[in-house]
Amino acid sequence: MRVLIISIFIFCSLTLEANDKADETTFLEAYKSYENAVASGNLEEARKYANNTLRLSRSAFGNIHKNTAQAALNLAELSSTNRQQKTLYKFALSTSEQLYGKNSIKLLDPIIGLAQAIAKSGEKTPAITLLKRAEKISAKSLDRNSLSYADVNMRIGQIYLTYVTSRKGKKHFAQAKKVFQKLSNDDGQLGAAQADFWIGKQYLAEKNNIKATKSLLASLKVFEVLDPGSPITMSNHAFLIQAYEERGKRDEATKHCQAIGAMRPLAPNQDYLPVYYTRPNYPRNANVAGIEGFAIVSLTIDKEGFVANTKVVANSGTNVFDKAAIAAAKKFRYAPRHVDGTPVATNNVRYKFNFKLTN
Repeated sequence: MRVLIISIFIFCSLTLEANDKADETTFLEAYKSYENAVASGNLEEARKYANNTLRLSRSAFGNIHKNTAQAALNLAELSSTNRQQKTLYKFALSTSEQLYGKNSIKLLDPIIGLAQAIAKSGEKTPAITLLKRAEKISAKSLDRNSLSYADVNMRIGQIYLTYVTSRKGKKHFAQAKKVFQKLSNDDGQLGAAQADFWIGKQYLAEKNNIKATKSLLASLKVFEVLDPGSPITMSNHAFLIQAYEERGKRDEATKHCQAIGAMRPLAPNQDYLPVYYTRPNYPRNANVAGIEGFAIVSLTIDKEGFVANTKVVANSGTNVFDKAAIAAAKKFRYAPRHVDGTPVATNNVRYKFNFKLTN
């Protein structure tokens, strides 16, 4: 599988230095263990060694040192809590500012990392301030035809779209795409495809499903050749299903439902969930009366991923939600099960609709 990895830390590479009092051997061994754990995909071990290298670096070099700043960045990326991420990114940013000044290119990683962490916690205004700071530094310090400039724009665009606002990401993806398109190798094609993928997601967020379809088809064309079977390729199919369904082009979505079914075979005991979901309308009489409850719908999924033979098989003691549940279930699309590479129908699939009032 070939994947273009957008680097997490591209400006603060670690140069190992030890002073006379440092236990250089211990630090080097800890950092090597961290790198090996990352390379093997063992995140629990990587987190342990990242924490160890930060502790050792503080002891050996002090807080205001590039090794310590980098160790904090490494641990922040692996942190299991958003609160710890914010603390570590703030520390790395403060340390880097003291080492390199307020406008150094080496601030981009902690600035972008901190922007994402605080945006995830709902602090949009300070996140935007940080993202604008990153934009200013990158525009001033980076060659606009460089991969570093493309990486920065991809990362900023993803934060805007995922956590802040769906309006500001597109220009960053477009800028990154221009850089990737100038490369004649597979990484250039994959980078441009990733940009198209995120542009497609942006259009979906804006309810511009026609333009979303165009961008997502462009990215899928590349992914299916250079990155088949990967999570991003499967996600690409899923977003195309959404775009086509919301345009009323249900037949166009079918091949993408079948593609996901072929890529992701379901185990017999695995929950069978829709790849396209619509929320049921809350019945007005239940809303007015303050009634909550559930309805369990039994359905058949045909070989094209459409829903048929819907019926309510259980509810919370009232049938007030039955019609709304049936109506919603009929709009679902599933990735059909495959047997020996062929899509088949599946009977007696059940889906529980919960109806709860919100304040």
